[in-house]
Amino acid sequence: MQKIKDGSLSTYLGEISRIPLLSTNDEVRLARRAQKGDGEARRKLIVSNLRLVVSIAKKYLYYGLALQDLIEEGNVGLMKAVERYDPERGCKFSTYATWWIRQAITRALSNYGRTVRIPVYVTDNIAKYKRAAEELYIKSGKKPEPEEVAEAMGVKVAEAKKLQAFVEDVSPLDKLESTDEDAGRGIPESLEPHQTDVAIAQIEVDQQLEQLMEQLTGREAEIMRYRYGLTDGEAHT
Repeated sequence: MQKIKDGSLSTYLGEISRIPLLSTNDEVRLARRAQKGDGEARRKLIVSNLRLVVSIAKKYLYYGLALQDLIEEGNVGLMKAVERYDPERGCKFSTYATWWIRQAITRALSNYGRTVRIPVYVTDNIAKYKRAAEELYIKSGKKPEPEEVAEAMGVKVAEAKKLQAFVEDVSPLDKLESTDEDAGRGIPESLEPHQTDVAIAQIEVDQQLEQLMEQLTGREAEIMRYRYGLTDGEAHT
């Protein structure tokens, strides 16, 4: 699989968000063909699950590697999953692939990432802190205090301050606004709704919709996929 070119991450995310998701039956069918050496089936199984890699990779953003690097490592894990997956064992491909994707990412982090590891539950809270802080900044035009973020998150101030320390270690919020001289320059680049963030958000929505599809009957799921454009990228009425 080709590497993501420098500066084109948002383009890559936009492209993979338009790739139709596979039904469970399609995954099994393609996996069986891939086992027999069908290269096209293998390729389709890989590209149709690139969004899964992104959804997993973003959870490791604060471990020391850039999102682009995390995605590339995760893609390696995805390819290994396709090579080793046995559809006859009854395990869903996404469940099986998730293990291989995480293993590839964590192995890369052990080699290149932070010396001090941040637990996954902490990275989730860091992400929530950043979102809350960004929303408050957009509303008020100034850097929010930990007390404000704590209230928005529904957590204790002490917890918010701990999360702030993590955030400032990897992406300092104290640089958002410090002097009158900075006023009027608009929202800092780090807080703007970047194309990459929008693409990731769309990927997350697609993943959540697909999880909901699994709870419906075959006919109901097909109708919903058609309605929300999960099959061909175009929403239909």
